[in-house]
Amino acid sequence: MKPRLALAPAILVAFILCFEWRLIFSDEFTWLERPAILEHSLPLMQFQSGEIHKYRLPLWDPYTGTGRPLLGWNLPSPAYLLHTLVLALPHKTGWMRQEILHWYFVLILCAIALAMYAFARRALDLAPGAAVFAGAAYALAAANVSQELYVLHACVWVPLAFRYALRPSGNFVRLGVCLGMCWLPGSLEVPLATSASVAALLALWLVERKIRFVEAAGSLAIAALVGAMAILPGLQFGTAGGFHWLRVTGAPGVVLLGLAIAGIFANRNRIEARALFAIAACSALCSSPLVLLFACAAAAAWGLAAVPAFRLATVAGLVGAVAILGSAFLWTLRLPGFETGGPALFSAFLLLALAVLLAKGSARTAAAYSLLLALIEISAIPLWTSRLDKSRPRNLEALARDSEAAAFLQRSRGETPRVMVDPAAVTYDFGPWYGIETVPPGAAGDLGGAAFLVSHRPGYGFDRLLYRSLNGANVYGLANGEVPPARMRIEHDAACTDKDLTEFSKRLPMQMTIDVIAACPGWLRTGSAYSPGWQVTVDGKPGELTQQGIAIPAGKHRLEMAFRPISFLAGAALTSVTLICLGLARLANRR
Repeated sequence: MKPRLALAPAILVAFILCFEWRLIFSDEFTWLERPAILEHSLPLMQFQSGEIHKYRLPLWDPYTGTGRPLLGWNLPSPAYLLHTLVLALPHKTGWMRQEILHWYFVLILCAIALAMYAFARRALDLAPGAAVFAGAAYALAAANVSQELYVLHACVWVPLAFRYALRPSGNFVRLGVCLGMCWLPGSLEVPLATSASVAALLALWLVERKIRFVEAAGSLAIAALVGAMAILPGLQFGTAGGFHWLRVTGAPGVVLLGLAIAGIFANRNRIEARALFAIAACSALCSSPLVLLFACAAAAAWGLAAVPAFRLATVAGLVGAVAILGSAFLWTLRLPGFETGGPALFSAFLLLALAVLLAKGSARTAAAYSLLLALIEISAIPLWTSRLDKSRPRNLEALARDSEAAAFLQRSRGETPRVMVDPAAVTYDFGPWYGIETVPPGAAGDLGGAAFLVSHRPGYGFDRLLYRSLNGANVYGLANGEVPPARMRIEHDAACTDKDLTEFSKRLPMQMTIDVIAACPGWLRTGSAYSPGWQVTVDGKPGELTQQGIAIPAGKHRLEMAFRPISFLAGAALTSVTLICLGLARLANRR
């Protein structure tokens, strides 16, 4: 890329870095304080990172509830190589480094912005100023909706897929690769909405005879093959993902929605306007605010590119001044809903008036885009600062406070059953964070039992204080003389008076070896969740695994269990072979 052509992308990256300076140039703020990140995503990433450092691919999480697969569950997927490489970076005293996670988050936002910039420049033929606006607006608005890394990873591929979907002739291979890569990070909502929108666009181009049926079908087939490592496990484990009703969270989303209406209206006679409308409609039907934000950012930048600079600056300045003064006044009144994000939302609704006042024009100056982008940033400040807490945040300290109880459990539990965690005392995923198997409260008898309770007070039958923590939760045990429930048990179809013996000889997250002496034929219940990905052998022969348990004949046996989902292995082979073949074909064409 020539230096002159690289200036606009460099400005875009610099803007994202400056917007997030508190994360990468200061140790006083963090984005990890969000409840969804702190309570679920961060413990899961710590578990995945620990497994990768032990040279094991994390496909099964044994520490959340009774276990769950990490494939097809709208979770960070090990199928995405970049995420796996970041988790493989060096630890600090056994834990992921916070500064690495901060840079990781910001660099993903830069990638989203650059992908959106490429879409605006190549697909919509916008000037560099408008493309910079589109990239910054989409990256910041997407991060305001979701801070899940695997979701943001999928957002990187959304503009790239639509870049080739709007210019499909001769680009069906690139379209298929980008659409397939959108599936690999683990998000379900974003790739589903993107795939539906791309299919709608391809149908539109087929009707208008802009592409052939072979090209449309080929692009979708390539997408299925490239994304097979994530698509096939999703089909096997039968998860629909965490869908929700349409919402555009925060001031940037509301502003972009209003500007998008003006942008599509100003260019309603062009086919690209109909394409953006189709994308917005499909994303709304699929309840995907992130894909809708993409359409809004593209249409907003497109509309701004047709507005005279003087008129845009004048209207934006007046509306922005009224919005800022009005939100500050309402902030002083402390009205309900205005304590956190209310002023930003009020600013956004006033900025909607700007979309109504926009009109056709021809000037395309960077000053106009910079001014409007500054107003959007100002309107978003309350929402963004509300998720960046000061150093030594309270919620992250909770994870450290419970380390005393975790250390006691790791020293004393040995081969004892799982640990019960009181959700009132420990609000995050205690099991994945510390590598301790847990059971939900009150489920001890059905799920293999628990020998300890982590809580601030006795309960659930655990009345004996075993360890008093100075800062965090305490550890309680059963009353004196009570025997902890068995970690495993054999259920017999008929009455059996003799005693069964079960013992672990090998126990890893995805592999177990169990020695069993069964008095009568029955079903072995290991206390782990049933999943079709487990493969079982009894004395070296294939065993029968059902929701009832593992079929065990009478006598002494050795059981071996391994989590090797056929869908992931087949998907990994298809994805790898497809990418290798496409890469070799690309090299051959260059020669």
